[in-house]
Amino acid sequence: MVIHHRRQRAFPALLIVSLLLIFCVFPGQGWLARLFPRLSGLATIDPSLTVLDFHPHLPITIDLILVPLLFLVLYTIAILLFSIRQHKPFLGSLGQRVGAVASGTFFWVVCVAAGGLISYLLLDHLPVRARDSINAIAINADVHIPSIGYKTNSLRGNILSLAGFLAGMAIFIGKVGRKPQTRRSTPLTREQRMTPYQRMLQDKRAAPNHYQSSAPPVLRRVTSANRPCRSEPLLSLQPEAVNYRPLG
Repeated sequence: MVIHHRRQRAFPALLIVSLLLIFCVFPGQGWLARLFPRLSGLATIDPSLTVLDFHPHLPITIDLILVPLLFLVLYTIAILLFSIRQHKPFLGSLGQRVGAVASGTFFWVVCVAAGGLISYLLLDHLPVRARDSINAIAINADVHIPSIGYKTNSLRGNILSLAGFLAGMAIFIGKVGRKPQTRRSTPLTREQRMTPYQRMLQDKRAAPNHYQSSAPPVLRRVTSANRPCRSEPLLSLQPEAVNYRPLG
């Protein structure tokens, strides 16, 4: 008989994270801004791009409060639906996958900051031509935090910060796409799960003659037809030589 096992599909973490980020940035934060106007605009970032002498402004404004909240809610719902469909534990998968996104974002920011710090320490010691080459391609950002008194803080990047950005993206992708580690325990066999009483019943069904033979024998009446053997005395003992070897 051929048994077909249903193959469990892997959770497409990278695809879901990418789609959710796009959804949260473009239409999602606009909808939440209408629902929660007090949270909207407390902290935003406007990225821009520098390519040689061109400074195109990207039509993207990311709300640093609404976008993470919406992404966390939608990502939790996606993990819940996948866990129910695949019959897997929800809490363990949720903690590991959300933790992977959080740690990947943290290392992403650290890599960008490290690239910016290196460029800050090196640019003053480089010649003008090398400095212009490093600043030729960059990703810039204007951070608006009016809630704490900083209206606009311009962060200018260069090739070094862009390299840190790409390195952080690689770390983020690796952490998000990693499969959660599950503890695999060896399942017990049917005999190991049996109680001593169940094991005794199983042994009794398997070998019933063993228990009957171990019972005390029934005393039967000795008759002439069924008479035990009588012991006869040994009159003489004649030993036999085994491996006889003469002396001398």
